[in-house]
Amino acid sequence: MDRVWGTIRKDHRITAGFDMECPLFFWKREDALVAVLEALCLRLEAPHPVWLNKHTREMDRFGFTRFFSDDFIESIYFDALELEYISERPGNQP
Repeated sequence: MDRVWGTIRKDHRITAGFDMECPLFFWKREDALVAVLEALCLRLEAPHPVWLNKHTREMDRFGFTRFFSDDFIESIYFDALELEYISERPGNQP
């Protein structure tokens, strides 16, 4: 089972978090990426970040990426939005 964990950080603390099932390597398919971001941002009551090539590279390499205020069009009430990909299948971690 693959999951993604989204967290909101403010002052170096996790102030909100939500995890959900996701497709295998969701960030490599635009439709899956949009669906995951939509669900996480809705649940975390956060604006949508702009997904850049940098975020794809971080997910490919680490299975983790972080969005700061420069990654949002709207102003944000937190310091960072973090996404972590979690796979329980052997060999499916980036």
